[in-house]
Amino acid sequence: MRIASSGMKLVAMTLGVLLGSHTARADDWPGHRGPKRDGVSAEKGLLPSWPKSGPKLVWTLDKAGAGFCGPAVVGGFTFLLGTSDKDEVLHKISPEGKVQWTSPIGPIFDFQGNNWSGGPNATPTVGKNLVYCQGSQGILAAFDVATGKQAWKVDGVSQLAAEVNPIGGGPSKKGWGFCGSPLLDGEKLIIASGGPGGLFTALDAASGKVLWRSDKVKDQATYGSVITFECLGQPVYAVATQSGAVAVSAKDGSLAWRYQRETDYPDIVACTPVVVGAKLLLPVGHGGDCALLEFSAGSEGKIEVKPAWIAKEISNNHGGFVVSGERVFGFHAKRAWTAQNLADGKVLWSGRRNALGSGNCILVDGKVIALAEDTGEVALIDVTGAAYKELGKFTLPKESAIRKSGGRRWTHPVLADGKLYLRDQELLFCFELR
Repeated sequence: MRIASSGMKLVAMTLGVLLGSHTARADDWPGHRGPKRDGVSAEKGLLPSWPKSGPKLVWTLDKAGAGFCGPAVVGGFTFLLGTSDKDEVLHKISPEGKVQWTSPIGPIFDFQGNNWSGGPNATPTVGKNLVYCQGSQGILAAFDVATGKQAWKVDGVSQLAAEVNPIGGGPSKKGWGFCGSPLLDGEKLIIASGGPGGLFTALDAASGKVLWRSDKVKDQATYGSVITFECLGQPVYAVATQSGAVAVSAKDGSLAWRYQRETDYPDIVACTPVVVGAKLLLPVGHGGDCALLEFSAGSEGKIEVKPAWIAKEISNNHGGFVVSGERVFGFHAKRAWTAQNLADGKVLWSGRRNALGSGNCILVDGKVIALAEDTGEVALIDVTGAAYKELGKFTLPKESAIRKSGGRRWTHPVLADGKLYLRDQELLFCFELR
């Protein structure tokens, strides 16, 4: 429920600080790709178009450090992973854009020849009293939302034998580093740790104690994050893998179903699947494809999975796609922003190749907010019509000075309480959209 008045909102925010927690609201963005991990905001009443200069810039933070992870915003407070000296850290940022506290997670993950990344890539997940994060070294940690004091820490590599598929570059068993954002499901915290101990790990969210491992599902982790949904009445956790996708029972981590492609994806897998009705959308870029998975009851209570269709459109490199009604929208490889029919995968329309470069996006009130990774251009795009139509465009006012030569603006946009958050490494911009 949205709090109607600014006075009530201030009271709720103040109580959250005093109690050491932040009460989630409908317009919060508590973790990776929003409340449902689908890049969709339920907010209404925002600017229907933008002026030539873009929406009002509220504040800029220039000390976040390196990293591609997005911010999590709850009760007006922003939680963001970055770097400081030789450490990966978690920042808490006030509604005015000031850093309230910074807590270390572990050493920065880097290696010789790495011209792409040099910081954490997993978005924090905010709970009632704790905020959870994973550093690129595979260190899981929980911190008190009010004070930044560490509640617990688990080293995924040394304690869980966690592994990342190294296809596309990086050291063996670590690749470009651990990028999965923790999933908070009630009193459980779920992570795609990967490796011989099991792809999925469930921990007690309060203590960090391991509750179960998916010891029959041993895939290495990719760069996407875990989602949860009910599949034919069975609660499951699912994640994209190098060979397709897999889901386990939310109760004990036993195998629920597996989608196995004929061949593995040819490069990195960085998408987080999205639930659409009773189906699952899985667009994987870097030469992969887009598949809509459907499920049916098999023998002995097993769940059968097969693609309703497979297409090459909107195989977005970094998971930047959204579903709006019966349409899928996103950037296809290095071509153009495209609208695709969800029912059969057919292209409805594509924008001009020079309209807006490749990037990531979110959906709000029938419009897409897209950030171009090469230029820093930000566009408001109408996805309801019969053609590509921009309702406004501006360029980020400043460019990162610490981004590596091969890196781009790969952080997904975030929308919370009418404010748009866009990141370019150490720079975090907050714009007013009301």
